[in-house]
Amino acid sequence: MSMPPPGPGGPHGYPGQPPHDQPTQQFGPLSGYPDYERPAAPPQFTPGGPPQRPPISRAFTAIWTLSAVSLAATVLGLTLNENGHTAWDSVHAWGGVAILGAVLTVTPAVGHSFGLTSERAWQIAACGAGALVLYWVLFVLPGVGTNTSLLTTVGAATGVIAVWIAPGRDAVADSTGAPGADPGAAAPGPQGHTW
Repeated sequence: MSMPPPGPGGPHGYPGQPPHDQPTQQFGPLSGYPDYERPAAPPQFTPGGPPQRPPISRAFTAIWTLSAVSLAATVLGLTLNENGHTAWDSVHAWGGVAILGAVLTVTPAVGHSFGLTSERAWQIAACGAGALVLYWVLFVLPGVGTNTSLLTTVGAATGVIAVWIAPGRDAVADSTGAPGADPGAAAPGPQGHTW
């Protein structure tokens, strides 16, 4: 049996195509790039329906709830009319700082959606809680006898509690050498001190 004569692409068929009996050329990993990992297989559907999502932890549910209460109470404390005026009449842009602080307290629950580590998400939420406390000390504490100040106090307190129970706080304390952290793990400061 004779072979057909090579065509325009040579014995391989089309130009640039390897022979059918030889494997294609494989390249090794490129230097400077991370190894490519094949994505996991898509979830297989079972006769009972789509695969079940893992349940949301109680901590994240508590953070969502406390942050929502913080935001609602802060906004209501700023906008409700009492004795003929609202808190916006006297606090101006500081009310925006308080609202932003209340919004930031939910960061530990949603930080993974933005690619944040739990430590970074906690730090952002702690800044939000700090803004709430600052607003409370500057504007709410002097007029603590009003009904709207009670709402704002509830907003600040629930925001601080949301941050207190959030994951990431322990890791931040361990990396800074805070009380409760391993003192041997702290990097020595000037003249070898580990304070």
